[in-house]
Amino acid sequence: MSCCRMFGNATRYYMEDRFMSVFCETSRRWLTRREASEYLTLSPSQFDNLVRAGRIQIARVGRRILVDRLWLDDRLAAGGL
Repeated sequence: MSCCRMFGNATRYYMEDRFMSVFCETSRRWLTRREASEYLTLSPSQFDNLVRAGRIQIARVGRRILVDRLWLDDRLAAGGL
């Protein structure tokens, strides 16, 4: 049995599990700062810079920063941030 064949299914199942966990996490409407930066594939500091520049809208609930995922999707579809 080849090495690729031996690890092929395990790798595929890992990737499917990872995809599903990311999909389930991002299927919620409101994302935390960390989740939103991961969703946009940005570092947290890059995300903060876009918030400070007014290019990303946030909502504050106490000390928590929340971002509307639907708003992000609309902005990305319209041509980016």
